[in-house]
Amino acid sequence: MSNRISFAARTDVGLTRKNNEDSFVVLKGSDDSSFVVILADGMGGHQRGELASSTAVRYTSERLAREIKVAMPVERISHIVQEVVERANVKVYLQSLESTENSGMGTTLTVGVFASDQLIIGHIGDCRVYRLRQDRLDHLTRDHTLVQALVDRGDISTEQAKRHPRRNVVTRALGSPEYMQADTYIYSVERGDRYLFSSDGLHDYVNEEDIKYILVNEKNPETAVDQLIELANRQAGVDNVTVICGFVQ
Repeated sequence: MSNRISFAARTDVGLTRKNNEDSFVVLKGSDDSSFVVILADGMGGHQRGELASSTAVRYTSERLAREIKVAMPVERISHIVQEVVERANVKVYLQSLESTENSGMGTTLTVGVFASDQLIIGHIGDCRVYRLRQDRLDHLTRDHTLVQALVDRGDISTEQAKRHPRRNVVTRALGSPEYMQADTYIYSVERGDRYLFSSDGLHDYVNEEDIKYILVNEKNPETAVDQLIELANRQAGVDNVTVICGFVQ
């Protein structure tokens, strides 16, 4: 029998911005263990980032709702997720050509499919998926950012990356005229796991020790979400922040 998962999700505009360029959806499957989580963080200004992220989330959710079945092999689900993310890039790019106001808009996109006690991830950009398992907090995705590339090359340390003036520069996002391939990952899901999907309005400003503390100590995903967003606004509040938590029971 598959593990039951409880989800909570919330987005907040923050304390300084006028509009929210984050978009998300959590879709429930045929039982309490199957879900699709989709999170996007738009870029472009003048509400074009908001349009880009909502376009990507809407298109991706409609396609995955039609095409994914819980009984599918995880490799097949992974292939579908990758294809849908690639086509979402085309969708956002074509919309960017519809008017001069849309020119240059783009968005990150992170998709998580929970099925048959597996998590299948498709990922482009700098939203993140974390997993808390047995008191250990792990990144399940890799940021597509300038500073991550510098860290990978050994030019700067992880600590220096946190303070780098260009830490928000994304190197891979939807809305490109070029072919865009998503990173894909497959992980096992175990009872007691706690999953966090977050836009950079959380993890750019709240350190991972505090994120871990909240995930460990909160009793349910609703209070964890509220606590994480409250902390992000208290620490900075300069960006939109979206938090999605799933607790496996």
